[in-house]
Amino acid sequence: MPDSTPNATHLRLLDVAIDHFGRFGLDGASTRAIAKDADTPMSSITYHFGGKEGLYLATASHIAERMGRLLAPAIAKAIATCQPGCTPEQAREALHAVYGHAAAVLVSAETAPLARFIVREQANPTEAFNRIYEGLMAPMLGRLAFLLGVASGGALDEQQARLRASPWLGKSSYSGSRARQRCA
Repeated sequence: MPDSTPNATHLRLLDVAIDHFGRFGLDGASTRAIAKDADTPMSSITYHFGGKEGLYLATASHIAERMGRLLAPAIAKAIATCQPGCTPEQAREALHAVYGHAAAVLVSAETAPLARFIVREQANPTEAFNRIYEGLMAPMLGRLAFLLGVASGGALDEQQARLRASPWLGKSSYSGSRARQRCA
């Protein structure tokens, strides 16, 4: 049974796996190369994750958590700035905070391997996309859509606001339910 307790080896494997899976995909990445680059025996992948597929899914969950942590300050500011009943000006201020912070996060060298993994999953969604979508994209999409709806002064309904928010999250973000159905 996989060990889900995060320790140094567990986290090192996740970080190395993000890069390998992002570059080569699930089928192209080698567990031998991942273990070697993580400076750990191959058996540690089985011990911590149950195997390659378990590592892949854990990597997706780790990406959602990590990106969520990186984006959390902007989301917290947006929530503090614009609650239900806020003005369009407050919503625009919150959107500027979110988009500005998100742009800084997205251009950082730290997020390049995460972005490669996410883009692969958006192009060919698997269960890993569901983890990224539910853990990161869906909450972001909901918050951005709310802010866009308020900023528009009510000119955008919820569906229109979600459509306009979705380009920030990638091609599959709005149709996450369709991706989930394909993976089911």
